[in-house]
Amino acid sequence: MIIAEKPKIEMHTAEEWKKIQQQREEIYKKKIEMYPQTLLEQIKEYKKIYSKEFKEYLEALVNLDIDILKDNTYSKEQLELLKQNLLFRKIINYNALTVTKNLLSNIDNNIIAVGNCLLGDLYAKDENGKLFDMRFLSEFPEYRKEISIAFFENEDEPERRKNKIEELYKKFDEEDKLKNPYDPRECRQPRKRKIGGPRIPVIYPHDEWEKEHQSRLEEYDRQLRNLESTEDLTKEQKNSNKLSKKIYKVFEDTYGPFDDSNEIERKNHEGIGIKLVKSNNNVKFIKKIKYYY
Repeated sequence: MIIAEKPKIEMHTAEEWKKIQQQREEIYKKKIEMYPQTLLEQIKEYKKIYSKEFKEYLEALVNLDIDILKDNTYSKEQLELLKQNLLFRKIINYNALTVTKNLLSNIDNNIIAVGNCLLGDLYAKDENGKLFDMRFLSEFPEYRKEISIAFFENEDEPERRKNKIEELYKKFDEEDKLKNPYDPRECRQPRKRKIGGPRIPVIYPHDEWEKEHQSRLEEYDRQLRNLESTEDLTKEQKNSNKLSKKIYKVFEDTYGPFDDSNEIERKNHEGIGIKLVKSNNNVKFIKKIKYYY
């Protein structure tokens, strides 16, 4: 009988893993640095297919001579056709990400811009959470067909807070008045045992109901204490708003004017209100209001 030899598992020390991780990061960093050149090389491959004017247009996008977020070289209908081309979508995403990241980096030292061309995402945050989010064209043309930029802002609504508190008090009272529908004597039944084995834990309906009942009361109490202890935005939320407004102002000066008079579409399941403040052929600028109750 031939027994196969077990494969040897390569074990690394903490120092070796650290070195491997550094090597991976270096390779990744080099890929990002080379990405513009990679795009330019790909444009050259299509020189017999693309017209001279379109080839120069793509090169200008890669070299950041054109800002795609405010460019109107092509109509919306023309862009819909051009976006069927994967290379064109890659170049648009690269241009939008690089221009935006450069813009964010000069606003405030407390704003951290995270994102790169290979992952295809970009967002800005401070120590308390997200301030800004940018979503790019999908790799597949049938999915996300436009770039969207979102500005986040915290908001407090006293009337909404008051209504939420009243709603929670009502739910608490209703829950508190409920009586356990199961016979408590069920809990006095002898527990079953395996022969020669350990006791098998049994969950009785009476005990389970009490557990869920108390859990709901505790959750309502937690929410009430949280809402009643703060009558306004926290200091951290107000500081985040200052940074959000700085970002908003810079983008409005660059791509505006924005329209703040639009109606807010509230998405309750996300605790966010959304309104479109500007759009053009290439991008939607959206304001997102974050509510916490």
